[in-house]
Amino acid sequence: TEIYTLSLHDALPIYVAIALACAFVLATPTWDWFYLFCAGVVAWTLTEYGMHRWLFHRLYRTEHWRHHRKPLEWIGLSPLLTGGSLALAYLFALGFGWGAGGMLFAGYAYGYFVYILIHFMIHHTSDRVVAKLRATHEMHHAGVERNFGVSTNLWDHVFRTYTGPEKRKARL
Repeated sequence: TEIYTLSLHDALPIYVAIALACAFVLATPTWDWFYLFCAGVVAWTLTEYGMHRWLFHRLYRTEHWRHHRKPLEWIGLSPLLTGGSLALAYLFALGFGWGAGGMLFAGYAYGYFVYILIHFMIHHTSDRVVAKLRATHEMHHAGVERNFGVSTNLWDHVFRTYTGPEKRKARL
């Protein structure tokens, strides 16, 4: 029989639940918390872009190219690095207090969870929901040093690293 072990990604909803529980138990909820949650999601998307562009494509290039060569076999980093990064993000967020920090972190961790889901869907499904993201991500995997955003192309537009599939077809 196969024994199921809990991975970091499986535990992510637990992290979000703990952050939310701490926020609601240790602080008085306010309407601002919704905006803080959304700010956490946006902060994650910027982190995702920055890590992919400047960390994975520079410092961890060899490890990251394993994913580029065989995207169906390997997605992500070691649980220790990812878990440590999330722990640091939570400590940073708590600098804003239990309530505000808990909501910021909950949004951040939720953004990470959505990133994992979208990245999986891009490589393992043909779902039309992620079709445009898949097209730009496949260009990135083909060697285009652009399109670093996975769950959103927002930061690629901001930092002028976006190349749409329509531009690639025009060049061919």
